[in-house]
This record gives sequence, C-alpha cells and structure tokens, in this order.
Amino acid sequence: MRKFFYWLTAIFGGIVSLIWILRRRILGGLLGLPPVKNGVTVNRNLAITMRDGVTLMTDHYAPDTEGDFPTILIRSVYGRGYDAMPGGMGVIVFCERLAERGYHVIAQTTRGQFDSGGDFMPYIHEKEDGLDTIAWIQEQDWYNGTLGMFGMSYLGLVQWAIAGDAPDDLKAIVPTITSSHLRGLQYPDDAFALELSLRWVVTVAGTASGVVDSPPSRLETLQNTSNANVLVESAYDTLPLTDTDKKAIGQHAKFYQQWLATEGNPDDPYWQAADFRDQVARTKAKVHLIGGWYDIFLRDFLEDYQILVENGNPPYLTIGPWTHLSLEPLTNGLRESVAWFDAQLKGDTNAIRQYPVRIYVMGAEQWRNLPSYPPPSTATHYYLTADSGISQTPPADAEATSAYTYRPANPTLAIGGVLFNNTAGRIDNAPLEKRDDTLVFTSQAFNKNTDFIGKVSATLYVQSSSACTDFLVRISDVDPDGVSLNICDGLYRVTPENSVRQADGSLKITVDMWSTAYQLRAGHRLRVLIASGAHPRWARNTGSGEPHHTATTLIAQHQTIYHDAKHPSCVTLPVL
Repeated sequence: MRKFFYWLTAIFGGIVSLIWILRRRILGGLLGLPPVKNGVTVNRNLAITMRDGVTLMTDHYAPDTEGDFPTILIRSVYGRGYDAMPGGMGVIVFCERLAERGYHVIAQTTRGQFDSGGDFMPYIHEKEDGLDTIAWIQEQDWYNGTLGMFGMSYLGLVQWAIAGDAPDDLKAIVPTITSSHLRGLQYPDDAFALELSLRWVVTVAGTASGVVDSPPSRLETLQNTSNANVLVESAYDTLPLTDTDKKAIGQHAKFYQQWLATEGNPDDPYWQAADFRDQVARTKAKVHLIGGWYDIFLRDFLEDYQILVENGNPPYLTIGPWTHLSLEPLTNGLRESVAWFDAQLKGDTNAIRQYPVRIYVMGAEQWRNLPSYPPPSTATHYYLTADSGISQTPPADAEATSAYTYRPANPTLAIGGVLFNNTAGRIDNAPLEKRDDTLVFTSQAFNKNTDFIGKVSATLYVQSSSACTDFLVRISDVDPDGVSLNICDGLYRVTPENSVRQADGSLKITVDMWSTAYQLRAGHRLRVLIASGAHPRWARNTGSGEPHHTATTLIAQHQTIYHDAKHPSCVTLPVL
C-alpha cells in the first residue's frame, strides 16, 4: 500500500510538473493564439517620470531571445501585478501572452492608482501621461521604432486619449469595449447612469489616491464582489443623488461629485477635457474596434467607427453578443489583437480575415462577415395599434391612446440590457411586462425570418402631467412559448427646453434605441414596451423639475401615448 501511494504521488507530481512546464503553450492553445515563440523576462517596478514630476510605475515584459521586436503599450487603471487583484492578474496574462509571441510589452499603472503617484481624476491626465510614456519608450535601447497599444474599457480609452497626437511610431491600436467620448457613458440619453457610475466608484475608491479623504478597505470594495454589490445596491434609492456615493462608501468621491455637479452639460470643461473624438479623427494608426451589442459603450463606440470611416481610416470592426463584463471580449479580443499586431507591426497578414467587419447576429445566433457597417437596409416602421398590437400598416383610428402612471417612489426597474453587472444582456422580460407602469404592444407572428442590423429608433406622440419626465422604449423577441427576450432600448428625457408641443398639446419625440444585429425568426413576435424609467441604469426622473443631482421631491407622472391616424407612434427597424 505504501508503494502504491508512493507511485501515485510521483505520477501526480509528474503531471503537475509537466502542466507547469507547458502552461504557456496550454493557455495559448485554450485562447486560440498562435504558438509560443520565446520565453519571457520581466523587469518590474520601473519608475517613469511625467512632465509634472509625478512618477508612474511600470513593468517591462521582453522576449528572452535576441532579435528586433515591436513594442505594445498597456496603460491600466486597475493595476498591473499580483498586488492589484483582480485587474492586475488580467494585465499579467495579456502581457505574457503578447511577449511570448515576440513583443516588448510595457504595462503601466495610471496616475493615482495603486503604486503610481499623483491624484486620480478619471480621463483628465491620460493624454499627457500617455504621450510622456511613449517618449520614454522611444529612448530605450531595445525599442525598434514600431509601437502598438492594447486594452479594454478604460485601457481602451487611454488609447484614444493620444491616438491623434502620438508620433508616427504608433502603427496599430485595438480599443476594445470602450469609446472616446465619456460624457455619453456617464450621461447616456442625457440622464445620469447611476448604476454604472456608482458601481465604478465602489470599484476604484479603495485603490486610488485623491478620490476620497480616507480610502475604505480595498478588500471590502474591489476584491469582494458580493460586498461591493451590497454597497452599491444599498445606495440606489438614496436622494439626493449627491448622497449616493456617501451611502455606498461612507464618504464623497470627488470625481463622482463633479460628474453630478455638471448635470451632464456637454459644454462643461470637465466633459470637454474627457472628449477625445478629435483624436479619433486625426489618428493615423490602423484600428481594430472590438465591442458588444449589450456593452455600456456601444453607441459611442459605433460613433468612433463612423468617425474613422469618414476621415479615410476605415477600421476593422468586431461586435459580439456581449456585455461589458463578458469574458469573450477579453479572450476574443486578445486573439484578434495578436493577429492585428502581427499584421500591422510585423507585416504578417496570415491571420487577418478577408472582410473587415464581423458581427454576431442574435436570434440567428451566427457570425456574419461584411465589407462595411451597417449593411444596406430599409427603414421599416412598425406602428402601435389600438388593440395593443403592432402593424406595418399606419393606424386609421380617429383616436387611440394608452396611459399609465409612473411613480418614482416605486420606479420601473432595469432588467437586463445595457448594465454594468452580471445581469446584463438578454433576459426574460416577464417581470417588467407585468408591471402596471409599463405598456406592452405585440405583433402577430412573423411569417419569415427578418433581419435588422443598425440603428433602431422610436417615434412617439406623448403627453405627461409633468414638464420633466422620461420615456423609455424597448423591443423584444417573443418566442412561440411566450418568452420575451430584450433586443435593445433607449430613453428620451423630456424637459421644457427640448419639448415642442403639437397643436393638440401632445409632444412628438424620437427615442434613440441604440443599435443591434438581430434576426426575428418565423413564428416569433415583435414586442414593444414603453415605460418611464429603468432604475438604476438611468437615475429616476423625480418629475419635480428640480436639478437632478439635488432633487428630493418625488412626483407621480401620468403618461399618455397616442397611436392613431394623426399620431402614428412606431418603432423603426433597419430591415435587410
């Protein structure tokens, strides 16, 4: 028996040792990457001084063999090492995978985070710090004059911050699940993104300098997801909004208070400084954009794509059925990035696909390759009818209305869709559709598969008891069993300034419902849901007309939707 356990231990130890020796090849194979070319050496904790004297801590991953290799820069707000979990672990995985395939990789922790100096103010210092870091790279004796940038979310934003002003050395970038325009992230549809903003405050409050006066425990915030969820969710219903961060982390976060104080005004100096669309227009680097249909950045991400096209630098584009927190943008993004860098920095185009656009069509559940985005389509109207139906024929009724009351004290909740948590994406909408503060319109079953790819919108004729209110429109796919899965949605914030009344007192509004790629299959039905909120994705409209960040008075809002011959309310789909 003793001999048996001896051999069992020896065999197990041998297997573990073999896995450890082959770990790089195994991990690369699981990620679908090309074969490992070399080992990796790491020079950690290099201090790079910025123009204002602040020191940013940096690691250098290098191929452990002689040769001339391009460089890839990764600048991370979430740290870069084992002491910055879990974000730091992700950076390590990226750096090792790139370096072992023949790249120098510079991983830097951005200003005010973890061991880098200075105070953290989101987005504001990334242009100067990024350019100063490239200047340092250019001085290194191992640098061959060819540079790329890589990263997701905030790590993608920092690419846009310098893309137009970077030296010609910057040949390729891969901004993934990100955008260049941050006001649209914090104030989508001109309403404060409470869930996203508050969750991010909880994420960074314990790791950044200058955000709060006395940082809370990082273990309680960043490292413990369940605790972070409790902190965030406990604050959603707090009023005024200026107290929500204090409710979550015990004190005010300076940048969060600044976000609120601007009321989303696009002319505010803060949002002007965080708008890098001019960099997109001027970049000479070759760009591969990677995003998700349920990503928080999607709308502005697609605007970046259009800016590049209009300025003669058409990018590659990949969009999956992903949310912001999906793993697939990380794994697929790394695989696509290696192929992109090999092509643009080394001249090896073997792994580059033929068509520049690759999108996932939901409903059909298949990938499609296209020469450009969006593909040619016909704007097709689906009208709301008097019997809570949907028809492609304009309504003929002389009068037809539907009504509901929105009570911000018991707000309509956000279910699925574009959220910054693990409940985002496609989900059964039954709990939402059963509420008495929503309206539901459903078509007959489609008699053939119908594809729509591109921007979706709704035109509504509405009236409200409040001069300040919201209208949300969502479309869903109802399968033969009656399960309703959300496709896309959008919100319109009514204010006295943006409201033009019709002669009969109604308002005509157009709701931008973002974009999608979807196939409504034969036998399925289209559903339109109308509500006046999706709390806390968008902070609830109190209806009081008070400034939104300081409002505390909750007023019920009585809403009427017109859908008759004079008021042809409809959704418009880009049908192929």
